[in-house]
Amino acid sequence: MPGPNCRHIFQLIIQYHLDATSVNHEWYQWLRFQIENGLMAEDVAQGLLPMVEADAQTARDHPQPLHRPASVEELHADGPPDIELGHLVHAPDVRFGLRLFDRARSVLVAGNQGSGKTTAIQKIARQVYAICQNDPKNQISLIVLDRKLDYVHLPGELGADWVHVSVHDGSVRIGLNAPAGVPPQAWINLIATSFCARAGLVSAWTALANMIRWLLGVLNPAPTQTLVWPSLKLLLEVATSCPLTLWASKPEYARSLLGALDAATQSTELFDCFGGLDIDALVRQGKHLLLEMPNMSPAWLRQYMIDLLINHPLVGRIHRRDKVDRTVGAVIIDEADPDATAESDRRFPDGMSPLATALRMGREVGLAFVIGLAKLQGASPFVLGEPLYHVILNQSDAASIALAASTLLLPRGAEVMLPALRPGQCIFRESQGPWPHPMLGQIDYVAPGRGPVLRPRDELPFIPAKTLRDLPHVQEALQELIHGHRASHMRQVKSHRKEPSLSKHAETLLHAAALYPYYPVARLYEKASLSLPPQTQINIRKELELAKLAEFQELRVSSANILLIRRSDANQKHQGRGSIAHQHVAHWLREVGTRRGFTSHIEWLVPGTNHPVDVVWLTPDGKTQVFEVVIECEDNLPAHIESCFVDSQAIDNLTIVVTQKSIRARLQKELLGQFADAPFRDRIHFEIVETIMKEMFES
Repeated sequence: MPGPNCRHIFQLIIQYHLDATSVNHEWYQWLRFQIENGLMAEDVAQGLLPMVEADAQTARDHPQPLHRPASVEELHADGPPDIELGHLVHAPDVRFGLRLFDRARSVLVAGNQGSGKTTAIQKIARQVYAICQNDPKNQISLIVLDRKLDYVHLPGELGADWVHVSVHDGSVRIGLNAPAGVPPQAWINLIATSFCARAGLVSAWTALANMIRWLLGVLNPAPTQTLVWPSLKLLLEVATSCPLTLWASKPEYARSLLGALDAATQSTELFDCFGGLDIDALVRQGKHLLLEMPNMSPAWLRQYMIDLLINHPLVGRIHRRDKVDRTVGAVIIDEADPDATAESDRRFPDGMSPLATALRMGREVGLAFVIGLAKLQGASPFVLGEPLYHVILNQSDAASIALAASTLLLPRGAEVMLPALRPGQCIFRESQGPWPHPMLGQIDYVAPGRGPVLRPRDELPFIPAKTLRDLPHVQEALQELIHGHRASHMRQVKSHRKEPSLSKHAETLLHAAALYPYYPVARLYEKASLSLPPQTQINIRKELELAKLAEFQELRVSSANILLIRRSDANQKHQGRGSIAHQHVAHWLREVGTRRGFTSHIEWLVPGTNHPVDVVWLTPDGKTQVFEVVIECEDNLPAHIESCFVDSQAIDNLTIVVTQKSIRARLQKELLGQFADAPFRDRIHFEIVETIMKEMFES
């Protein structure tokens, strides 16, 4: 029987797994063998006891209660990994990694800042690309969505078969176009649901789907191989030209949708196209994509963009029944914390976001996903549970540690290892693999790319968008649609209220005002090909005012009075602040800016403030020209000027638009005198409405 020293050493080895987790685990395996077989002398054990107790104390201070490390034969019973990530800490000769090429397997990589998460994902991307280059039978398209510009060096370093674009510089457009083989009806419902879920609109998806469906038919009157899909800006134009009840049963549904469309079109020109990026086609061609998307806001619009990018290859391959036994595409989304949450899933009617759906359904169509998270707290249960590979690096907060422990199936007490993991160390587990236990691994170091980007960005072709003004056949169809809707509405009014219908000329003016919003009345009569005597025009005005279907205002421009109209029924939404005249002038300014090739918006917030200007022109050379329209009120002009030039540094020029030359001269004297010593005095300009009208209606 072994003596007390041998028994004590044996107990410490067993209790603290020194033969599996110690740096000298092989020596402890030999020592255990000696004691178990009675080959260890008591005096020798007494001499070794201090060293064993020291290692046991280290194990107490830094517990590692994982199962013993696997052998090469145990871990690779199904064959070696396609991609090696690193080695096991307690068995350095055993390499661990991923198998991706025989079938699509998704990967979750999670770790705090500086833990090595991005290094691990970069290693995956580089090895996938290297294998594809060396083996033509194994071709995987890498789709990298880069939020921090950590991957911008890959196209230049790896090869020419990459497409490198950015959401900010116009090198790419993302349209509503469906992937090949997907029925338009199914795709419309999908993208409308996603847009409204991301924008927080509860019941507006029907209105958006109806608008897209109608526009798709009008834009494609004859069968064609490539459908022209409407842009978000065209959807907004059409929506603001119609009664809100034309698209939805309740006006508030469409009104909330207009706000979301307006925010989307003001935030970015990324979606301003009739057909854009087709990731499904890139995957079929075997090309790789790196999409720069840093600081894209608002967050809901970034999430909507990601939904489109994920749905394109997933939905396309599902509808075409492209089921395969290998991986054809790997989508890499690092820093996905705000986009891969449980709350994101709850926004969708079935509780599954497009990312969750892709993780569930992507395997059979050959799509794998590599998701990078900083923390596990708040993550979608599909993101935590669906990947077959879990690579969990340092986690520090209690909620993330608890989730990591349950996700990795850690033995009791092993969760204390997570906050102590050093950079590059991870706990690795493979589901559906030969070795069921989590393992402590060390990921191979990959030097991050810190130098200049070696390759310029590409430019992808797209179908340019057009405005409603450039699409006369859409205008005509819209006029017919509005006319039919108005006639139906008037029939309902007549049947319920027994009120007489409008005269033919009054209806014509009202329809023209819907089709050409913010046009003067005289211009509307021209558009409708009506030449009416003055008294008839006066009678039409009284008729519409009496029916409370329109409001009118006369604007004094130079020496003439311009009659303006605003439809006043409850179903119409108007953009801009102030009176009828104020809104008209603001829209004229926006239209003039658009015709000059600028990005132009109404009610644009000055960066760094909560102050909206009436109109902004964003020029291609990066200049910001803002406008304030003065019709009735002048008292707030000094506050407007201070908001533009004192509270913010983003405004290049401010133009104050007035109705009369005399008003311009007076305000120039008063305001420029008030800001005589201001450094921005030379950036304040004045203009009269007549000049704007000439460019708007006579050019």
